[in-house]
Amino acid sequence: MQASVPRMGGDLESDVDDILRDFDAKAEEVYLRDSDFGEKPGEVLGHFTLQECLGEGGFGSVWLATQEKPIRREVALKILKMGMDTKEVLARFEQERQMLALMDHPGISKVLDAGATPSGRPFFAMELVKGGRAITQFCQENDLDTGEKLELFAFVCEAIQHAHRKGVIHRDLKPGNILITTVNGKPEAKVIDFGISKATGENELTNLTLVTRTDRLMGTPAYMSPEQLSGSRDVDTRSDVYSLGVILYELLTGTTPFADTKTADAEPGEWARLVRERTPRKPSTLLGKKTAQQDREIDSQLSGDLDIIVLKTLEPERAQRYGSVDEMAADLQRYLNKEPILARPRSSWYVAKRFTQRNKAAVVGGAGILLALVVGLIVSSILFVQERESRRLADLEAERSEQIVGILRRTFESAGNSKAKGRDTTILQDILAETSDDIATDLADKPEIEAEIRSIIGRTYYDLDEYGKSIEQWERLVEIQRELGDPGQLAEALLELGEALQREGGSGNGEAQAREAMAVLKEAGLSHTSLWHWGSGLLAWVLGKSDREEEALPLAEEAFGAWRESPDDPHLKDVPNAYAFCLRRLGRLEESISVLREYVEHLSHDQEKPDPESVLMLANIGSTFIQMKKPEEASRVLTEAYDLGRELFHDRNPSEDYILMTLAQVAQQKGDLSEERRIMRDAMASSRRLYPAVPRFRRETGGAMVKVLFRQAEEAMEKGKHAEAGERLAELERLAAEYPEDCKVEADQLAEVKAELEKAMAAQ
Repeated sequence: MQASVPRMGGDLESDVDDILRDFDAKAEEVYLRDSDFGEKPGEVLGHFTLQECLGEGGFGSVWLATQEKPIRREVALKILKMGMDTKEVLARFEQERQMLALMDHPGISKVLDAGATPSGRPFFAMELVKGGRAITQFCQENDLDTGEKLELFAFVCEAIQHAHRKGVIHRDLKPGNILITTVNGKPEAKVIDFGISKATGENELTNLTLVTRTDRLMGTPAYMSPEQLSGSRDVDTRSDVYSLGVILYELLTGTTPFADTKTADAEPGEWARLVRERTPRKPSTLLGKKTAQQDREIDSQLSGDLDIIVLKTLEPERAQRYGSVDEMAADLQRYLNKEPILARPRSSWYVAKRFTQRNKAAVVGGAGILLALVVGLIVSSILFVQERESRRLADLEAERSEQIVGILRRTFESAGNSKAKGRDTTILQDILAETSDDIATDLADKPEIEAEIRSIIGRTYYDLDEYGKSIEQWERLVEIQRELGDPGQLAEALLELGEALQREGGSGNGEAQAREAMAVLKEAGLSHTSLWHWGSGLLAWVLGKSDREEEALPLAEEAFGAWRESPDDPHLKDVPNAYAFCLRRLGRLEESISVLREYVEHLSHDQEKPDPESVLMLANIGSTFIQMKKPEEASRVLTEAYDLGRELFHDRNPSEDYILMTLAQVAQQKGDLSEERRIMRDAMASSRRLYPAVPRFRRETGGAMVKVLFRQAEEAMEKGKHAEAGERLAELERLAAEYPEDCKVEADQLAEVKAELEKAMAAQ
């Protein structure tokens, strides 16, 4: 009968479906509410006697109960509702119990016991938070000052960080789930309701979505992160950081960040758009109804560092937030201790980017003005310093000049990290190009200042993988340094140019620059400096790439010895990898791995966060294991490198294509040819995404894919699998047609293999 009913129009059908779902949900609520099958005061469940219902949630009710054995005490008993014992709901209920059982922190309500009702519905007993008030209500009723609020909030942060260390994200943090009681005259906080929490890492708890059976988002929108509001399953601990930020904002101001907008009935998507596009007002601008004197005191406390801390937690892009609750709490403690905080206000680059996202049409007409302002600031600042330098003591003004250039360098270097962090760099590149053009004329007679700025621009272009543009800057920088005559500065410019040439062109490129730099240093008596050893390392790398390993090895050994003496010297950061590379090319594989492991250990020493350089070093260890025909060891290390890259760079890991290519070799050594092809396709996609401006890198990945397909076709022919060989050759031709620049196929080689295949098929 259903098949005979014609399909309704899309909008009408959707409306009817919504009505039916809403009716079903309400009918179920009425049934459960009016049913006689629910629990009643005085009912005994195991060792617990129910006293009164404290509240109800979507899946369960919470009762005040008395535990009779083994000790007598009052507890909070959470019982699954009648009719909610579906497989999914049971899993969620069990998940909450397991997650709470993992916790052992005075700020988190403990699980004391568990059992089931006579009808089989599960329950668990929790520590009772007697007389608890929501944290915002408690602070208001007890008139806590800013310092007292922050100390109480810091304890809540400790509790949430404890949950994160146990692999649990709360996902429903709001004032009502942070209860405060008074014990011995002091406030104590308890975090409750992990009902929609999420397991992370290796935790084997059931991982469920945030959506109910009626497709309604669970949680309270005003306190939810943008990624949670958008329904993303990729929610990590920074979502809790955002929610804590909303609570802190409310504690300090008496209102939530977007309470002034009409969003009470807004859909989650509308909430998500709102929090991504609007910037919350600074807490210091939203004072409660206090006296004028109190207003001045609170404004003094909130403005500045505390504003910065709160707004950092509320960044719509989670990469801009604190990386963990610990980091947030540490900055709050620094504020309380009157120490400098680590958070910084949004950079001008970030604000400009957010502005363009919100006002695309206006920016089209105003981009020139924005760029002119930025460029004018850079040039006028430098000119101002130089003008003053002629009027004051040279050493004092030289220091001032260095400070301003240092600020500019840090600004551009910070912006240069945008690509690795996945942000669009179009505006930055426009600024760089405009700045480069301006200094060519405005600073033509001021070579020292021009050299500083070109060095900054060249390094930023290098970090953006725009090697051709960085080469242009450093070629001009070399010319300037030749005129100025400082051997150290000239050598450094030559080495920077050599690095960029090597990255852009590969084998042999950069050799002339490395040799000239070392000659300049030797003539100036600077052959024992870190610049000299940088030159040795670069030259060793270039020679090794050119199959001149024997010539390269002594240079690399010398440079590595210098690195061991000064492992934190930035000029020597690439030396261990160059030495390991030479050893690997000479077949000294165990030694190569040992050098790389030593470097990785140094990078991770005394650091809370892994060094990004560790990703590439781990990948190189994996590649060496491949050379040793140890695919299992290679797979383990490469997986570690891949996971670390995702953690640090998200989807902008600069080594991702290389790691994937090496994992494809693991699949080959294990004999899984289809997996080898699949991973190589991913590697090609990664290379195109990461390096649109670096053809050499894309050609390396595409060339590797071509070799894989040729090899697999030939192996299939040898085994008499002619159809399979034909499929590989067909895929090869498709790739060559789709990506002619990346996947260059020798026509003669392809014709030869196809002829062999046709001959073999004819002989069947």
